Amino acid sequence: RPPEKISEVPAAYPDEARQERIEGKVILEAVIDTAGEVADLKVLRSVPGLDQSAMDAVCCWKYRPALASGKP
Repeated sequence: RPPEKISEVPAAYPDEARQERIEGKVILEAVIDTAGEVADLKVLRSVPGLDQSAMDAVCCWKYRPALASGKP
């Protein structure tokens, strides 16, 4: 069974990015540990000015961990 998100923190739109009218989608790759925490996070597609805000939000998300042979 794949990991299942159970809580999410929305990303804050940085004031500087808003003033500069920066927009786009940041794509992140996350590794979820056996406790359902984000253990490793890296940017796959960057939008300068938005990356850190996206990472700050996703690092706080909680998951029901994946199961392999019934174990996390």
